[in-house]
Parts: sequence; structure tokens; C-alpha cells
Amino acid sequence: MMKGVTVTFDLEAIVTQIDRVPNHRSPAASERFKRWLRTAAGCVLTIGGDRPDRYVVLDATFLMTLLRPSGPDLAHNIVVHELAHVVFARYRSNREWRDLFDTPRLAWQHRAWLNLAYPIWDEYAACRLSAWAGDYAGALFNFQNCIARDIADFPAPSRRTRRIRWDVPAAAPDFIRRVSVATKPLLTAAYLTGHLDGMGIAEGVTHFSTPARTSVLAGCFEPLRIALRTIWEDGRHWRDGKSAMEPLVSVMQEVLRIWEDETEQRQPRSKQSRKAGGRATAP
Repeated sequence: MMKGVTVTFDLEAIVTQIDRVPNHRSPAASERFKRWLRTAAGCVLTIGGDRPDRYVVLDATFLMTLLRPSGPDLAHNIVVHELAHVVFARYRSNREWRDLFDTPRLAWQHRAWLNLAYPIWDEYAACRLSAWAGDYAGALFNFQNCIARDIADFPAPSRRTRRIRWDVPAAAPDFIRRVSVATKPLLTAAYLTGHLDGMGIAEGVTHFSTPARTSVLAGCFEPLRIALRTIWEDGRHWRDGKSAMEPLVSVMQEVLRIWEDETEQRQPRSKQSRKAGGRATAP
């Protein structure tokens, strides 16, 4: 249920005021979220458990051009994009993340993959719905810049761990952090892919992004598009919630494998240290 739309010049302050759910984020995650808010144009907050409320918060700085009669621009796209998130936010629940760490041994990891896949789908779906709103060419250019930035940063560093076992509940925080860092280019690729599909453009990410086309992840973007289209077209996301995210998991796992390979090559360690570090993709 959408509780309201807030337009503000202080996005961080309003979000902090609304988002008071205890234990929702770790201190590190909270700090990353705050840094992201400083450059964000808006967001949708999901507050509550089984039937959460949705709050749309928009940065007034980005929306000032709506007051000028100059025709559609990027601000229109931002507004429609954030409202589109509400449409697809039916299955996003903060409680699922808290319950994740209490699941039996071996059961938590697959649920974690599905939870981590959902934001990728969510951005694709919102971009697909909002593709023709406002300055669609400007939005395309923005998404091209975003994916170029994340490809340039790949493999982005993650906090080192000496963990050997990744199949135990205690590994969940390290696992989630590692997958989130590794799959960030998939998130920005989902923005661009949703925009292209929404506009009915046949060419994909590697056609519109030279950094993507020449990166070690080049072979992952078409499988990503196929997975996202599969979820969109079969309609299971309305009925089955996050279990419908299954097509994305194999793509994310491949990106994590590439991230681990690239990280090991760029940060060589002794054989003993490498063995101690382990791999989240290891069986």
C-alpha cells in the first residue's frame, strides 16, 4: 500500500525520519545507503512486515524543471520511475531479510540469492514501465554512464574474509556483502535493459555500451536480458513473489564466479592464504 509521496530538498533527513525500522540495516549498510542518498533523485521506502507500506520520496532539486513549460525532461522520467517501483514492490518485505538469518543450515543461501535478485528485477521493471516518460534519450544516456562507471570499477573490492565454509548461517552477512558487490554491474545493466525493452529496441546492453561490450562480463548481459524478460512475460512475479526470481540466480552466480577469479588475479596471495580465503561459489 502506498502511504504517500514526499518531495524534499533534504532527501536524507526525510528518509531517516520515515525509515525507523529497528535492525533493518547493519551499520555498514546504513552508511552505504546514506552515501547513495546524497546523489539519488528519489527512492521508495518499504516499511513493515507481511503487508508493508510504501513511501515515495523525491529530491526537489531534480524536479525543479517540472515547473518550467519546456516540455518533457528527465524529471518526468524520475517521477514515473519511482511510482513504477510501487507497482512492483508488492513482494518486497524487510521481514524476509531479518528471518533469513534464522533459517536452518543450508536453507538460507538460496533465499539470499532470491532476495538479492529482486532489486535487479525491480529496477528492470520500473525502467521498462517508465521508458517513454519524459526525456527518454536523456534517461538512456544516464543509464549508459551508470553502467560504464560500474564496469570500470569491476571487480569492486569487498572486505577480505578468511572464511572457508559458505554453507552455514554464520556466513550470511559476508555472503550477502560479497554477492552485492560482485553483481552491481548487473543492477545498472538492468536499468539500461529495462529502458531498451520498454522502448522496443532490439539491441542490448553491449550494443549501447562499449565498456560492457569489451569487459569480462560481456557474455553475461544477454543471459541477463533473457532472464528478466522471462520473469516479465510469464507473470509469475505477481503470483509467486520472489520465487519468480529463479531465472536470475544462475546469471548472478556466473558474475560472482568471474568476480572471484578477477579478484584473485589482481590481488595475488600465497597458496595457504588463498585456501584460507575460500570462495562463495565453491560447492
